Formats: sequence, structure tokens, C-alpha cells
Amino acid sequence: MVPSEQHELTRREDERGWTSRGPAGRNRLWALAIVASLIAVTIVAATGCGSDSQASVSTSSTAAVASQGGPRGSMPEGFQGGPPSGRPGQETTSSDSTTTTTGAVVSSTTTTEVVTTTSLADGQYGDGIYKAGTDIDADLYKGTVVSGTGHWEITSDAIGVRYVASGDPTGSFYVKVTSGQYLRLSGVIIEEASSDATDPLASTSLTDGTYRVGYDIEEGWYTGTVTGESTIGYWQISTDSNGQKLKASDYPRGTFTFKVVDGQYLTLRGVTVSLQE
Repeated sequence: MVPSEQHELTRREDERGWTSRGPAGRNRLWALAIVASLIAVTIVAATGCGSDSQASVSTSSTAAVASQGGPRGSMPEGFQGGPPSGRPGQETTSSDSTTTTTGAVVSSTTTTEVVTTTSLADGQYGDGIYKAGTDIDADLYKGTVVSGTGHWEITSDAIGVRYVASGDPTGSFYVKVTSGQYLRLSGVIIEEASSDATDPLASTSLTDGTYRVGYDIEEGWYTGTVTGESTIGYWQISTDSNGQKLKASDYPRGTFTFKVVDGQYLTLRGVTVSLQE
């Protein structure tokens, strides 16, 4: 091939961009390199966003599981302590994916009983975490605060995410657990509630605590008054020991009256009440 023909062939190939020789070929290679770089940057950015989205979803799921309902009504300004039931309401549910993860954690968790420094008699339980049906019987328990601020909490999982009920009692209180639930205790001692009624039943000068009507106190109409430094008290009537099924409640000022019947639970805080004669 003569030089002129070779030169003409090369020029045509450069114009089509099929070779790196000449301006057209070099421009095409630079364009391909830029496109490849943009694709790589896009992939990296998409991967990072995906991780952030996944973390955000995980955080939202945890927040949804951990969120709980609050006490009914609004607490008056100036009342000290709040209702004795920490977060009345129904058990919180979660999504299938969260439930699966929680189940895996629960199956690998070992609960350890940690007792208080107070000497405990047989059948009594102090600070610690107990699984009903395994560590303690699934039953109704009566307790009392023994140090500082007492607290109890029931969850349906060992790590304390699936909330069922809780309380910050003063004085005596009741709590009931069913098989498979976990009971956390702090600053209190509990033992199985007696199936026999107190003889005689109390009816006067009832102060802070929770009373089982027909077992601890008489049914009937009670009159009360606010005591202590606060000018506001609290009383609550529920049909269950854990204070989740409220029948009536109030933050009274001065004197007040209410009625209880057998089988109900009366909780008092910052008041003193007596059966009407």
C-alpha cells in the first residue's frame, strides 16, 4: 500500500473514532473514562445511602417497639410522685422482623437472680429478674417497698423491650404475672398473695398502698382527705392487680368520696381514707 493510501485509511479510522490515533479517538477514550468514573461514584453513593436507610429503619423499628402509652388523663401541677402505675395500657406489639430478632436474643439470654441485701424468707423474692413459670410461679403476688423508691416491671421478653405493665409503688402493692412473662424487681420484696382474707378487714385510716377489696379492706363507700405536704392526692380503682384496667381515678384536693366492691383493687397516694359509718 502506497503512503498516500495508508494516510487516507488512517484518517478515515480516526474520524470514525475506532482507534486511539488522532483527535477523535482520544476524545472517545476520555469520554469513556469520565462515564466510568461517574458510574463508580454513583454506585458508592447508592451503597452509603442504602446503609443509612437501613440504619434509619432499624432505629425506627426499635423506637416503635419501645414506645409506650402514658397514664390516662393529665397530672395536676404540683402533684408529687404521679400515679403508682408507671405506664398503664396494653402490651406493645412489633413488626414480624423485629419480633424475630427479639426472639433470637431471648433464646440466648440467661436470666440471673440478684437478691437484695435484706435476708429473704422462703417464698420471698427481691431485686432481680424472674421468669414466671421457671424462676417463680405464675401467680398473684403481694409486695412492699423496702429501700428507697421501689419499682416493678413486667415484660414478655427477657431484654425488657416488650412492655406489659409497671409500677412505682409506695407501701404495699400487688402484681400478677402469667407463665412466660419476665418480672423485674427493684427495692421491693414480694411473696405469693394469700388466698385467705384478712381477719378483720381494715376499714379506717388507709394510707399509701394498694388494697384488695374483700381481702385487705371492706367494700363500701369511703371518705378521704389529702395528707402530707402536697395539696393534691391520688386514688385509683382498677379491676386488675397491675392497675391496667382502670375503673375510676382522681387527683383530689381536700375531702372526697368513692365506692369500691369486692374483687377490685384500690390504690392510694398522698391521702388517708376510712369506710363511711
